[in-house]
Amino acid sequence: MANNTFFMIDLIPAINLSSLEKDPAIYVKIGQGIVIPIICFIGIICNSLTIIVLSGGQLKQSCYSYLFALAIADLLSLLLFGINGIGRGHYPGRYGWVVFERFVYFPCGFATTTASIILTVAVTVERFIYLYYPHRAKRYCTRKLARRI
Repeated sequence: MANNTFFMIDLIPAINLSSLEKDPAIYVKIGQGIVIPIICFIGIICNSLTIIVLSGGQLKQSCYSYLFALAIADLLSLLLFGINGIGRGHYPGRYGWVVFERFVYFPCGFATTTASIILTVAVTVERFIYLYYPHRAKRYCTRKLARRI
């Protein structure tokens, strides 16, 4: 019975860590080539579902316009990050991926990330106006203004 409480300690020596100690670049391959694309794939699915729900047309308040745009910006960020992770993990240093990274990933990734930040701040400001200035919210928190931003 006492051995059952320490079953994890018995399994640790069975893991072969010698290949990881010899080639630490395997961590980069596993992290960027496998883990990042899996996380991005899950995020892409969730953002796609969010876009489907918010594009239904039943949610007419201005906050949902911000959330719709935020889901699109995050979806594009995840697509770029996932593609870049696959390239860095499986084909590090190849010319095509370096060109993609410099001319597509960095400019578009920064643009979508900045858009995501701006939209998050816009939602926060709108919520602040709703809470502290409810009479002005009808004037400033409109769907038309949200679509302009």
